[in-house]
Order: sequence, then C-alpha cells, then structure tokens
Amino acid sequence: MFKLLALIVLLALGGWLIKYQIQMRLRRARGEPMPEQRGPRPITVIGVALIAIYGVFLLWRLIDSMILN
Repeated sequence: MFKLLALIVLLALGGWLIKYQIQMRLRRARGEPMPEQRGPRPITVIGVALIAIYGVFLLWRLIDSMILN
C-alpha cells in the first residue's frame, strides 16, 4: 500500500517538475525575466515530507518487530 502511494506521489512530482521546466524554457525563449525564488522550493518540502513519512514507517515496523519477538 505504502509503495503504491509513494509511487503515485513520485510520479506526480516528476510531472510537476517537467511542467515547471517547460514553463521556464518558454519564459526564457520569450525573453521574460525569471521569477525570483523565495523560500524552499515546493519539491524540496514534499521530498522532505516523503522521507519523514518513510522514516516513521520504518521506525514503526522496527518497534513492531521488537515487540512481537
């Protein structure tokens, strides 16, 4: 279940990244200025959240296996 959810999220992130890159190339081609970036990028925040969720999942499995044995 978790693997399927992670796969869906990663595919969505990949699609978002491709869309963002295409938009930036089109802006450069039209000669528009690049938007100023403030704060962390959304993909960074989502990536950190995925890693945190996976870490909690691993800890949960580890603690569960320690209790059962």
